[in-house]
Amino acid sequence: NTRTIATWIQTTDTNGTLISWGANANGSRWTLILQNGKPRLDVGGGHVSGSTALNDGNWRHVAVVFPSIGANVTDAVLYVDGSPEIIASSAPMAINTGSGEDLTIGSNAITNDHYQGLIDEIRLYAAELSSNDVAGLFLNGTMRFKTSDQAAPPVVEVLQVAPTSG
Repeated sequence: NTRTIATWIQTTDTNGTLISWGANANGSRWTLILQNGKPRLDVGGGHVSGSTALNDGNWRHVAVVFPSIGANVTDAVLYVDGSPEIIASSAPMAINTGSGEDLTIGSNAITNDHYQGLIDEIRLYAAELSSNDVAGLFLNGTMRFKTSDQAAPPVVEVLQVAPTSG
């Protein structure tokens, strides 16, 4: 059950599904959404909601870590721009994420909830990333590849690919 999800988003949208998968049942559906512009992890019947508005039109980094000792959605840790998020609200629910529905990005067919904005560098890990690891994902997009005062994911351009022999 241990996992980490991280992505960059840029939006002015208030509500929308970022990433979702699993069966449509309590504790079985793992859905990272924006609700009232703020990050929320919803598992069907339970949730953790952050307090930072992400719908300011700037590139923002959001991540969720579900630790190896976790059993309940309230054990998940939300991160915004590399820092742990202050939890504004939560409702406990045991997590038993299933595979009843495919992974979707930017849309949730069950709730007909669609994200409007840009999304980049979606990362799914079958591991519990540390707070330093999550900060590193954020900093790689803002420090090493920094080209302006606004945080943004790195842009990589491939100009030419030359085949190698052998």
